[in-house]
Amino acid sequence: MAKDDRTAPDTAPSKDSASTEAEQPKRYDPKAATPEEHARATGQVEREEREPITINGERSGPAYTWQHAAAAALHGWNHHKLHDAEPLLITQDAYKAALKAVEAPVAHAVNRKGDRRVLAGSEKPGAEESLSHDYVPHAGALSKHFAKVLPKHLAPKEQ
Repeated sequence: MAKDDRTAPDTAPSKDSASTEAEQPKRYDPKAATPEEHARATGQVEREEREPITINGERSGPAYTWQHAAAAALHGWNHHKLHDAEPLLITQDAYKAALKAVEAPVAHAVNRKGDRRVLAGSEKPGAEESLSHDYVPHAGALSKHFAKVLPKHLAPKEQ
């Protein structure tokens, strides 16, 4: 007697259910997420992929705010995507500190040897010093590839 396939329970997942499981968005974790995920969660995206523009026949991705774009350049996030197979995961606090780091440069007094010190408040450089304004990255948001983009005098000091 032949078994009727129409009445047999279907134990294998259907193609539709398998594809929807794979398409489930990853849950946002503020303690470990990519800078792009933090950008979406904190409103640093000006235009999403669903509103694409075309440049030289290629669809562009999301457009981020100038703060996110500047933080990506200062902290080496773009180089991380190019040079590393693993995504850069940072905390939301580190992400926000990276955004703050690009909003205002830090005033430094620089002596003739090139030694720098941070000027406090309205402090002026000494007679033998010059004034320099530098954007100083937040150490917790740096990619391990930051040295490709960051001047040596702004690199975090070894502990």
